[in-house]
Amino acid sequence: MALLYRIWEHDVGRPINIALSPDAIISQEPGRRLVRFDPISGIPRWETAVAYNWGQIALSPSYVGYSMWGELVQCFDAHSGEALWTRTFPSTKFPRDTRQIVLRGERFAVCMHSGTDIRLDVLESASGQTLWTVQRKHGNCSTRFINTADGFAICTHTGVTFVTADGEIVREIALPGQVPLPFDTLSLQQRGSSLLYLTPDGGIYTIKPASDATWQHIGDLGMPVSPLPPVIHGQLLFFRRPSTAEDLICCYDLAAAAMRWQVRAQWYGGATAALLVGGRVVTQTGRGHLVVVNPQGEIIGKKAVRKRVTTPIVALPNDMIIFGTKGTIAGYQVTM
Repeated sequence: MALLYRIWEHDVGRPINIALSPDAIISQEPGRRLVRFDPISGIPRWETAVAYNWGQIALSPSYVGYSMWGELVQCFDAHSGEALWTRTFPSTKFPRDTRQIVLRGERFAVCMHSGTDIRLDVLESASGQTLWTVQRKHGNCSTRFINTADGFAICTHTGVTFVTADGEIVREIALPGQVPLPFDTLSLQQRGSSLLYLTPDGGIYTIKPASDATWQHIGDLGMPVSPLPPVIHGQLLFFRRPSTAEDLICCYDLAAAAMRWQVRAQWYGGATAALLVGGRVVTQTGRGHLVVVNPQGEIIGKKAVRKRVTTPIVALPNDMIIFGTKGTIAGYQVTM
């Protein structure tokens, strides 16, 4: 059996925004602050002031981005917390307005969707200087921006627009299969140099933005797929199958084109599956429960945590996992 035990926990006391990576945790804290924590020990490394108390966080090895309700976007040094620059962008005052920030190496992307207008501004991360801007018009719909291997993908219910890292529009291509409306773009995920898309009926399609002119059909799951985002670890695809009785968390092998296992459980919120050494998987099943699943699909460990997990579960090299809940950040060790 596998054991999960808590190494550290930080209690914020209310729902917060968190950015997680194996190297750093950036948390939005009360009092208009961002705090960086060490993932292994949970010790705070720095804190810095922000203009507003609620915003979206993006994290790269060198930079931390913070997009606030309203017009401001800020950038900080990831190692020291030093404020580098603050920029003003079109406001997100209306419920249908969305802004997403994406960090790509030395470039900082600000992605804005308001009504039928879509705008992508790419800046130099160190200075905040605008390098290029792309503007498009689409239907009043869900929009998502993905940082691909070759640039950016602007995803809407009508299709995907591929933009190179230099701001050139490569192509616009419709999504394969019957796309339901309203369509949730969470079913699109990056996989290496390709973009992977799951159709609602379980079709698996990929496309390489730099070279492919059409979607490539690579398999069928043989079952409907929840609109919650799938998780990809190498050749393994984790997704949720909706059911009238009980949900299934499924593991599909993309290389073998075969289902590895299915576990009966409720998968709340976003996709939360972390791949550990030896093919073991930690995922959330039900409100406030984590389980460890072996490569054969057997549950070999279970742990109740205080609250429902609301972030991806991130695996560290030493078989630790880190995750966030509604009001806490925690690090757990997984042992056999």
